[in-house]
Parts: sequence; structure tokens; C-alpha cells
Amino acid sequence: MKPTLLSTAILLSTSATLGQAATVNWALEGTATVSAGASSASLAIDGDTNTSWNAGRHPFNFIEIDLGQVREFSAVRALVGQRPNGNTLHNVFLDNVLSYTWDQHTSGGDWLTFELPEPTQAQVVRIDTVRSPSWTAWNEIQVLQGDIAPVPLPASALLLLGSFFSFGWLKRRSTKGGLRILTS
Repeated sequence: MKPTLLSTAILLSTSATLGQAATVNWALEGTATVSAGASSASLAIDGDTNTSWNAGRHPFNFIEIDLGQVREFSAVRALVGQRPNGNTLHNVFLDNVLSYTWDQHTSGGDWLTFELPEPTQAQVVRIDTVRSPSWTAWNEIQVLQGDIAPVPLPASALLLLGSFFSFGWLKRRSTKGGLRILTS
């Protein structure tokens, strides 16, 4: 049976999300406070990547997640919600100690990940957005303990990869008017 684009995308999607069962996201049990908000801060820690907190203004802004008690975790991951894309600077604090900085070009839909060298304990995780071409917005922020699964690939990437792999199953090639046309 010849693999299809759909079966390839399903296989890639499944393998891109394996291992998540052993991971705990402490942010889901926390409470979020923010510097400003055009939407509820809780939308950034609700487990739904289709909702977001938006500051409603350009930086400086912060979001702070109180985990309710000291928790052990091994990564902080944040899904960027900004539009337009551009150079950003975000400082990650663990219990008021600057622990990591994301200083890079970011686009809406990018996952920023800070994997700690060893599991760390803290109660409060705060992200300060110092520089951004857009209003500060996060679709989701995760504070993760356990095996850190790869970030799931977006559907567009799965379709592109599926299309790429499908070309390997094409049977013949023909040329018309100098153009190389691939047919199945």
C-alpha cells in the first residue's frame, strides 16, 4: 500500500508529540498577574494555544506566574503571540532572580524554550518583555517538569513535510516545453 500525504502527516504529527504524557505543566495550577492587559492573564496559562493574553500596549510589560508553592521543574516554554514579527528581548526570572534571556527575532507562533541545566525549584516565574515591535502577547506559557517533549510541529510544517516525502513515491517524470513536470 502506497503511503499518502494524509498518512504521512498523521505519522509525523504523532511522532512530534510523543513523550508528553510524562510531563507536568505546573503553570496550569498557577495564577497569573500582569503589568497591563487587554485580555485576561489566565489565558496565557490555560493549556489552550488558541487563546492568549495581550498587554494591549508596547513594552515594557510583564507576566508573572505564581505556581502556588515551590515546584521543581526543568523548563519554561512560551508561545509567542506577537504581530508584527521582529527583534524581541524577554527576561525570565525565577523567584526574582534573572535566570535566562531570550534576545532574538521572533514571530507569532514561535515557541521559546529555556531548558534548565538541571531541575530547579521556584514558586514564581516572571517574563519581562523589554523590547518588541508589537504589543506584548503570549498564547501559552508552560512551566514543565519531567521529560520535555519536542515542541509540536505546526500543521503547515506537517503538510510541507508530507508533500516533500510524497515526491519520493512519484512514478515518472516528464518534460514539456522545457519545464520538468512530476506526475504520479
